[in-house]
Amino acid sequence: MSPPAMMRLGLALVAIMPMAVPRALAREGTPNFLIIVTDDQGYADLSAFKHHAEDVHTPNLDRLAARGVLFTDAYTSAPVRSPSRAGWNTGQHQVRWDPKSSFRCGLPENVTHVAEIMNASGYVTARIRKNDYGKGLHRRDVREDPLNHGFDEFLGFTAHGHDFFLLSKDIETRTPDPKGHSAVVGPLMRNKGVKEFKEGYLTEIFTDAAIDFMKRNRKKPFFLTLSYNSVHHLILQSPKRYLDKYGVKEIPNDDPTMGSYEKWFKQYITPGQITSDEMRRYYLANRNWRASPERRSHSLCITHRVTRTLALGSSKGTRTGRTLASKEQVRPGTMATWFRNWTGLSA
Repeated sequence: MSPPAMMRLGLALVAIMPMAVPRALAREGTPNFLIIVTDDQGYADLSAFKHHAEDVHTPNLDRLAARGVLFTDAYTSAPVRSPSRAGWNTGQHQVRWDPKSSFRCGLPENVTHVAEIMNASGYVTARIRKNDYGKGLHRRDVREDPLNHGFDEFLGFTAHGHDFFLLSKDIETRTPDPKGHSAVVGPLMRNKGVKEFKEGYLTEIFTDAAIDFMKRNRKKPFFLTLSYNSVHHLILQSPKRYLDKYGVKEIPNDDPTMGSYEKWFKQYITPGQITSDEMRRYYLANRNWRASPERRSHSLCITHRVTRTLALGSSKGTRTGRTLASKEQVRPGTMATWFRNWTGLSA
């Protein structure tokens, strides 16, 4: 099969995601759902694919692919994040309510979100992630807020991007423009309030929160979406141990006393202050897919932690869904049978 035509699709690792689940399924034997998405990952940046880039090695993700189904042809309803996110979360093409299929497509009141279906079916639901439908950024009184379309819990931000390190109330107060579209600093949204992190790295914070949610709800059927803003800009922001691996220097975080955060942000999203070659290496560091040996027991890089989340196992009353990520091609006409065998649900 040929590789996808789109070159900047996010990678999704899905532990079974039907778009409709009967209420009666909220009983013993119900599968759990974990959906993991990366942002702006290149289609050649997974070594499980034959067409992968030469500088990419992703052993943890490759193991997940070997255990499940690896789709070599995949299509989204749009080539950019906000409208495609709306499409796959609703099961409808977003041109139905936004003819331009634009960055600002939003999430209409009369369109059902998958989380609402799962919640009504007895699942406890959580979104730990970047949450961007192009409208209602930074607001709680809008449909786009996760708690207003089916989620019980939310930790994240509602914008195109967020600083990976600057997550405190103090930095938000001292920054003249903390709430842009992509250039955002300050605490994360946590349910109806906020939660600051005076220390920490956003990728690690999201992963830890996802593991905590699954541990707290391991005796219940759960539906969890874990959507990283990595490798969306600012890709230069990574822990030093990852930067050192790829031979790029640490760039100091923004200093609010120097003026606009957006101005500081924009100087690093295109080659100039850093070269194209450095940009690639910052990208590889930001989506660092390998845990260093000394951190193997508590590694916070994305895929080692993803492997750990999927290996948490099942407890009485639930079973962990398998990963949709085998080398066998799913032939036309067999998807419904394959889906039933894997999930026990109707496709």
